Formats: sequence, structure tokens, C-alpha cells
Amino acid sequence: MLEEQTGHGSPVADSLRRVGALFEPFSPAYADSPARALYQTAHREAPVAYSEAFSAYLVTGHAEVTQVLRDPVVFSSAHILDLPPDLPEEVAVELRRGVYEMPPALFNNDPPGHTRARALFSRAFTPARVASLEPTIAATAEALVRAMAPGGGPVDLMQALAFPLPLQIIAALVGIPFEDAPLLRACQGERFKLYEPGVDTARKVEAARRFVSYGGN
Repeated sequence: MLEEQTGHGSPVADSLRRVGALFEPFSPAYADSPARALYQTAHREAPVAYSEAFSAYLVTGHAEVTQVLRDPVVFSSAHILDLPPDLPEEVAVELRRGVYEMPPALFNNDPPGHTRARALFSRAFTPARVASLEPTIAATAEALVRAMAPGGGPVDLMQALAFPLPLQIIAALVGIPFEDAPLLRACQGERFKLYEPGVDTARKVEAARRFVSYGGN
């Protein structure tokens, strides 16, 4: 299935790159409507596409995603957190002052290592533990809603609710003080800069330094 769609030197391969070029996750148009920007075309024309900008295949079709998830031997997650292959060396040097390369854990792991790590993480998400967080979740959601545009103007729900709510709950789960939760977002934002094609080397060096500094705080 996937092999048929990733053949090189064919019209199908050309469509992989054309559809893959629509994947611009840092652009305003994509943020406004990922479905219109990519997914409708991908599902219709190339459920497996190739992004030249990110040096990665994009798998959006249900059958294709299922195949990837069920075959960790062929589609390994071991290198999912590796540095981008085209990352400037001066940026990589800054990152290596911190935790890179990252040891196998939950995301960058395959069975049986992933199975063991998942078992450890699942202890924090038992039904009783999740149920005990309900008052915290409700109070956090209410506070975020009350903070939205007091004047009644338009609100970006992603920025005002959908992003900060799970972030603050995850912080509570892992024992990070409530007031430090924004540091998680800042750290993740700096990491994303490393993958953004339009960011110049100087800004990526700065992002790498900040990302490493967050890890040491």
C-alpha cells in the first residue's frame, strides 16, 4: 500500500511532493484551517505525501496511518525526536550542551522498550487519578473562559483555551507548579523554531540556547 504510493520517478511521486508542499504548519493560513490548507487535498490525491521542507513523509489516510502504527519494525519511532537532518551545525552544538541526543523514553521508542515505558506512564492516568483531577480541570477551564475578551470581542479558542487547558493539567499531573506551566509552552515554542523552514540560523541558535536553558531550570 505505502510502497505503491512512494515510488520514485513516477507521476505518483510527483504528486507526493506537490501535496507535501501544502504542509506549512507555521503559516497563518494553515493555522486558520488545516483541513482546507492540506487535508482535503491530501485525502483526495495523496494520502501519503512528501514534504521537502521537513524532509519527511506525511501520512493522512486512515488505512495508511493504521499500517504505520501496526508495523514498528518498518516504521520505527526510535528517531522521531532526532535533530532535523539539515540543522546547521552551530545550532546542533548548542543543543548538545543540553539533553540531545535524547535517550529512548516514550515517544522515541519501539516495543518492547516502548511497552515498558508506557506501562510506567499509564500509572499516572488511572481512572481514579483522572477522576480526582476533575475539580482542577473544571476550575482551570472556568478561569480561562472568564479571562476571555471581557469586552465581548472575538476570541482565538486555540490560544485562549485549547492550548493552555491541557498544558496546565499536564503540569499538575507531573508536579510542575501552576505558575511555571507557561515555561512548558515557551520551551515547546523554542523547540518548534528549530523545525520552522523560514527561521534563519541566528534565530535557531537563540532558540536552541533557550530550549537548553529551560531544561536546566
